[in-house]
Amino acid sequence: MLVALIDPQGRVFPPDSPEVQEQFGTHLSGNVLSSFLSQNMGWIRLTCDSNAATVVCRPGRITVHAIAAIAYFLADRNISRATLPSYNRPPHRQCVTGLPDIITALERLAQHKSADPIEGRYLRRSVTASAAPSFHRVSEQLRQSGILTSPLDEVIKTCDEALGGRFTLATASDPERPVRIVAIGTSYTHFRPSYYNRAIGLGFEDSPDIHYGRWIAGTMREALISLQGAYGEVDADVRVFGKGDVRIRYDRMILPYIGSDGRRYVLSASQMRDSIDLRQEAG
Repeated sequence: MLVALIDPQGRVFPPDSPEVQEQFGTHLSGNVLSSFLSQNMGWIRLTCDSNAATVVCRPGRITVHAIAAIAYFLADRNISRATLPSYNRPPHRQCVTGLPDIITALERLAQHKSADPIEGRYLRRSVTASAAPSFHRVSEQLRQSGILTSPLDEVIKTCDEALGGRFTLATASDPERPVRIVAIGTSYTHFRPSYYNRAIGLGFEDSPDIHYGRWIAGTMREALISLQGAYGEVDADVRVFGKGDVRIRYDRMILPYIGSDGRRYVLSASQMRDSIDLRQEAG
């Protein structure tokens, strides 16, 4: 039996590849790591025997590069039968015969919008400036000092010092494009060190919890379009590598601005506060 991991760029690795373990800063076994990658990071686990293959992946996160890699992989081994995930109701698997039909089924999975329930997982509430005095003070200092119109490196250095390493700076080339991270502080305890090494240039959707990332991206996009700042509280269940779902509660500042290069940026910062309980209020 042959087992392979395929990343979103279409590169193929063995499940115990030291390169993959080093990339994600872990020494987890191949099975545990490959399960996490296929469920959360857009990777594909491919298991082949003499005449059939089993594909494990998350619908909606398959890339065209990965599909092409699978096609070459199966064609090279003359495999024309595969068991794939299904986005329908149980049994959650589909058996497909013939390489063209396998590729078509993968393309449909790639286009599928995940139906994972997220209602109630990510809650937020806006608050006034008077209810967020420390963030309001910092945002006014940043605006009035003119630092936000300085070169990006200076902005990042100032934000890191002023916000204690709990900040993210993001931008988008236009409202329809992904909101991409241009800087991230290193004091977010729910991220592994390996994430910081590769986060720059990623979209929020590329975070370990895709649904939380999409939710955050929506907030960032709203700020980029409106150029209206905000303060708020967040109560969220976030999927954390090696820990499962972890409840995080924090105060948040959103500060959009136009940089020295004429692009729109949004600065977000947070402070953990376990006394926030938006679920009880929502219930």
